[in-house]
Amino acid sequence: GRSVRRVVVSRSKTPVDRAQATALVHDAFGTTARLLSIHELTDGWFNAAYRLDIVLGGDGAAAAPARSVVLKVAPPPDVEVLWYEHDILHAEIEALRLVRHCTDAPVPEVLWVDEATRLPSPSFLMSFVPGVSLANHRAEMPPAALAQLDRTMGRHLAQLHAVTGEGFGLLSPDRPSHDTWPAAFGELVEQLLRDGERAGVVLPVGYDELRHGLAATHAALAEVTVPRFVQWDLWDGNVLVDPVSGALTGYLDFERALWGDPLLEIQFGPHGRV
Repeated sequence: GRSVRRVVVSRSKTPVDRAQATALVHDAFGTTARLLSIHELTDGWFNAAYRLDIVLGGDGAAAAPARSVVLKVAPPPDVEVLWYEHDILHAEIEALRLVRHCTDAPVPEVLWVDEATRLPSPSFLMSFVPGVSLANHRAEMPPAALAQLDRTMGRHLAQLHAVTGEGFGLLSPDRPSHDTWPAAFGELVEQLLRDGERAGVVLPVGYDELRHGLAATHAALAEVTVPRFVQWDLWDGNVLVDPVSGALTGYLDFERALWGDPLLEIQFGPHGRV
């Protein structure tokens, strides 16, 4: 029989049409900039992302070569999100600027920020990073290339974790900062549990039992006394590599970054290889 492809639509993604994208390009680069094409990037599940192919400058010989940028848009204001997902678009903007300033890790450059003047939600334009997802390419890479990539990623993570903040917690300006790691981590877990209770999610372990287990970790969490930058979502799907050489080309999706314990980094756990 004929195969059927199932398409899953994310409710958190804000649709953008060509006219809206053109207006944002004009705001960012001037009215002489031209939008050649717009393509939705569908790998992500939360914020909407679109690749915009543009030309800067005038027509004819005066025009600059075509270039690509990425438009990222927060969810529509009427879409319910988890507690920790509130305003994470601004967290990503802050994180990208911080990483570019403090490390040599290859991340996109923030080019323009729009505070919901053209779209119903905040958005920003950033440079386009070429490459393919490591999640889709890892199985095809030779061991030597993977070893080199792991060394490079380890060096960049060490640089990220050397960046320190004034308090613990999410980078989102809409979320509180805490003096201790137990308070910040406890809030993350507690708010996630409350989100689950409101949604009627049934877990294999009771909510009160989970809260009791969290309380028992206070002393261990308190050993972390310095708030360090943690990307938190650096699984293989957010790592881009050259499809031929396997060399690193860039990192994506810093919206869940936080100040906390580097051991929370996903590359230190089994999910880094999912």
